[in-house]
Amino acid sequence: MKRAKRSPLEHVKHLIQKLSAEERQQIVPFLAEFSDSGVQSYDLTEEIEALEKHGTRLPPEGSHDNISLVFIRDLVEIFLANRKIAHARFFAEEFIAAFPAFRDQVALISEAFQKIEESKALRRANLKAQGVVQTDAEFEIGFKQECDKQAEVWITEKSKRVAERISRHFPGIIGDAMIAAIKGETFYDLAEVAKAFGKNAPSSAPIKKAVQDLAWRDLKPYLPSTRHIRTHPDWQGDENKKLFARKVNERKALASAIKDKYEECDFEAGWTEDLKQDSTYQLLSTNVPQTVIDHGVRRVASELSERELQPLSIALEMARFELDLKEQDIETLHKYYAEGVKLLKAERNRPTSSI
Repeated sequence: MKRAKRSPLEHVKHLIQKLSAEERQQIVPFLAEFSDSGVQSYDLTEEIEALEKHGTRLPPEGSHDNISLVFIRDLVEIFLANRKIAHARFFAEEFIAAFPAFRDQVALISEAFQKIEESKALRRANLKAQGVVQTDAEFEIGFKQECDKQAEVWITEKSKRVAERISRHFPGIIGDAMIAAIKGETFYDLAEVAKAFGKNAPSSAPIKKAVQDLAWRDLKPYLPSTRHIRTHPDWQGDENKKLFARKVNERKALASAIKDKYEECDFEAGWTEDLKQDSTYQLLSTNVPQTVIDHGVRRVASELSERELQPLSIALEMARFELDLKEQDIETLHKYYAEGVKLLKAERNRPTSSI
């Protein structure tokens, strides 16, 4: 009886079984050459060599009993007791391309833009000035298309900022995830051991406290400390603090005007053009260096904490930048400003000598 002829795929499978291990490893790169194969080849050789030559190691000498890292921005290797256990890569460009589709963000932002009646009124006025006549339906279609474009620009810029933040913290994120997995399994094992010996599972209260203590111990070295640190010469002396406080008082109204306009424009791209036409801004920005104004504008439009985006906080940073003082965290700037205001008030209240 004649044997049924194998299909090409069955024939290939049969041949693969006869290959050596080394020969099989060459199949994936071969298939990756075909664009429709659905296979991608990924070679770690270059990444590993780059990390060995240029990677930053933390701690510098490694660790024989703990987690250590070797990293170059978006590329990181994890070592446990000086043995490599993970190799991770963050693809920033792919993230930027994919992020706008995440949870339909473009559509959501566009819908929010379409609800702004002031924008609708402005568009109608512009069309009228150009002599364009549209039905309500035509106007809504055009307005939606414009909002879609603006939303896409907005989300694309946001994706770049998020990618930058992930890149900046990627090594720590991967290291923390590995540590959290080890700790979590340790606490789980304790509960299972207790059950196995017929005892009640340990209370979650001490476990919670232990987790918090461990997290604080891991985080504390990376937090800024104000203990036993000499004050930078820029911030030493009463006169420097008084000068800073005066400059902040001069910039508070301008910082408020910039932030108010940004919020009034609903964070739309191009809001700075509206800012330039604002009469209050024009008055307050007179004789203020453009670099200082630009610094304030960037702060207002940045993804900072609520505290850092307060008008006074913006003014603090503008004044520090204008006076070319050493950078400080926002709470320290508030502290120096309060001290400067107190000194100015004491100076005003100081009795003058009579002749």
